[in-house]
This record gives sequence, C-alpha cells and structure tokens, in this order.
Amino acid sequence: MRRVSEGGFFRLARSNSDFARLWGGVTISDLGSSVTNLALPLVAVITLQVGAKEMGFLNAASHLPVLLFALIAGVWIDRAKRKPILVASAFGQGLVIGLVPAAALVGWLSIELLYIVAFISGTLAMMYVLASTSFLPSIVKREDLVEGNARLQLSTSTTNVAGPGAAGYLVDILGAPLAILVDSVSYFLSGLCLSRIRFDESDDIKTRMNQGVLAAIKEGISTLFSHPILRAMTIGTALASAAGAVQHTVWTLFLVRTLNITPIWLGIIGSVAGGASIIGALSAVPLTKRMGEGWLMIIALLLEGITMGVLPFAGHFGWMKLPAVIAVQAVFSLALTLFSISQISLRQAVTPDRLLGRINASRRLVVFGIIPIAALSGGYLGETFGWETTLLISAAVMMMAFTYLMFSPVRVPPEAIVTE
Repeated sequence: MRRVSEGGFFRLARSNSDFARLWGGVTISDLGSSVTNLALPLVAVITLQVGAKEMGFLNAASHLPVLLFALIAGVWIDRAKRKPILVASAFGQGLVIGLVPAAALVGWLSIELLYIVAFISGTLAMMYVLASTSFLPSIVKREDLVEGNARLQLSTSTTNVAGPGAAGYLVDILGAPLAILVDSVSYFLSGLCLSRIRFDESDDIKTRMNQGVLAAIKEGISTLFSHPILRAMTIGTALASAAGAVQHTVWTLFLVRTLNITPIWLGIIGSVAGGASIIGALSAVPLTKRMGEGWLMIIALLLEGITMGVLPFAGHFGWMKLPAVIAVQAVFSLALTLFSISQISLRQAVTPDRLLGRINASRRLVVFGIIPIAALSGGYLGETFGWETTLLISAAVMMMAFTYLMFSPVRVPPEAIVTE
C-alpha cells in the first residue's frame, strides 16, 4: 500500500506554495458555492413555485454538459495547459452565476433562465473539476495525493459549515436570488488566487499524447474500462451518482413541503452536515492508512445507503423529525466525504499523467452523465408515487452500488494491478 503522508496539518501547504494557492482558490469558490447549493433550489421552489418535474429539469440541465462535452474536454485538458483552463472556468462561472441576481433585480427571473444558467454553469464547473483533478498530481507528489485531496475536501467541508447557515439567513433577509451574488463574487476571487500558481506545465505537455481526437478519446475510454480498479470504481460510483440524483430532485421538496422545514433550518442542517464532512476529511488520511482506499469506499457507501433509507421516515418521528434529519444528513455527509477522497486519490494514483484528463473525463461522462436521466426519473417518480417512495428508491439504488463494490477489485491493493 502506498505511503500516506504524515506530519503537521499544514505540512503540504507550507512545503508547496502552488498547492497552497490551489487550496486557497478552491476554498474561496467553495464558500460561495455552498450558498448557491442551498439558494438556487430555493429560487425555484419558493420564488418561482415550481414542482418536482421542473426541479428534475433543473437538476438535469446542470449535468447535461457532461453528456455533451466531457470526452472532448478530456482530450483538450490532456493537450493544453491545465492552469489557464482552471482560471478561465472560475471567472466564467462568476459571470454566469451573476445572471440570477441581476435578472431578479430587473424582473426577468424565470425557470427558463435558471435552466440556461444551470447548463452553462454546469459546463464550466465540469471544466473546473476536470482541470483541477488532473492538475493536482502535477504539483503534488503521488504519495501525497490522499493528503492533498483530503485538504481540498476539508475546505469544501469547512465552507459547508459556514455557507448553508449564512445562506439561510441571506435567503431569509435578501431572498434566494440575491443570496446567490455571494457565489458570483467568490468565483472571481478564486480565479485571481489560482492565477498566481507558478508551476510551469511546458515540460508536462511535451510528454502528453499527440494522436488524433478520436484516437485519443478511444484510448481514454479503453483504459478506463480495461483497468479492473478504474472500471469497478466507475460503475459503482455511477450507481451511487444515480441514487444521489434521484434523492436530490425531491430532497428540497420533501423537507420544505412535507416536513415544513424553513430556509434557516435548512441552512443549519447544511452546516451540521458540513461539520460532519470536516470530521470525514480529517479522518481520511489515518483511515486510508489503516484500511486502504478501496475498503474505505465500500464502508462509506454502506453508510450512505443506510442514511438515505432512514430519511423518508422522518415525518413519522413527531417532534424528533428535525433532529432525525440533522443526524441523517450528518452521517451521510461524513460518508460521502470519505468516499470522495478515497476514490479520487485511488484514481489519480493508478492513472498515468498523460491520461489523467481523458480518464477523468470518460469517468465523468459515465458517473455524471447518468445524472440527467436519474434526475428526470426522480421528477417523474416524485410526481407519480410521492416523495417518500422516491427517496426509498434512491436508497435502494445506493445499496446496489455498495453491493457491487463489495465484490469488486477495489479491495485489491493498487500495486498488485499493472496499469500500463
């Protein structure tokens, strides 16, 4: 098993200034995004009074770019410098997200505009994630990948503590559309921070592929599905992604309209979940050292499935419904963080640098490409069978993902499998 870095909490940031700048840029953008993650669905549900079908379309619109552009994006990221793509994506998201509060101020806000914003923002977010995930191994040693990913995830978790709570108050005071302005500003600040990374990618580009686009795409897909660990992680994560998309489509509707939870309490729930995610990020390195990334992924999926199965029964808990929702979301968030860190680190470790962009893109096409279909299915299920039944279906799909990975090669140490 690969060595997991030891030392002080800020060891990697102190010894690697480029990682510190990347960490700072991600932290700033995550803070704003944590506000939008709560505020944007509330714009649709509260401000525009839409139903489950419209929420399904909104969720699908943000993930549709993966189906359309992921493979081409992967080739581009393997051919070009990754830092400029990362910086441009950050600035672009700042401009697009800013359309929501601007439209609200002039009276042009509509669900159709939210669809457009979700689609364009989703395209830029895809480029941002692909570029950052492929860029990290260039500035961080392979043996430090778990620590680097854990620190980045810690930023997401920490901002998820402050962000939803602040978002709840901002939505209550300013309204959901204007609360999103915080996210717009954060992306501009993030882009400035990322632009200060000094690593020269010229040598990296010389060693990357030079074949045609179709051949490059074929190589990425072939490698993804021929490598036993990459294939297993992709299929298992795709099932989990579908489960999450079905749940996400009716989650806000269920909490707001069935459980009568207010925006402020939604923010508090998000903050508590963010606190649990911090625990997960801090625990990832020692847990990975003890059991390995594969087993950590399996256990995390089991916890996610159990908590998703409990959520739809919260309405039957009487006065305990709010504490129950808080507890469920906390455990789910902790497990999701552990799963995310372990699968990203394992994927980066077994993938050659020249293939990182295409492997990440091909994997994202499968894992996130299923989300629009699952989101639309969630909207249909919600309208047809009710929100509680839909939430139970999402939990069942998550348990399928756990079962698949439980009997997959991810339990095998990556050193035992040859990549090239």
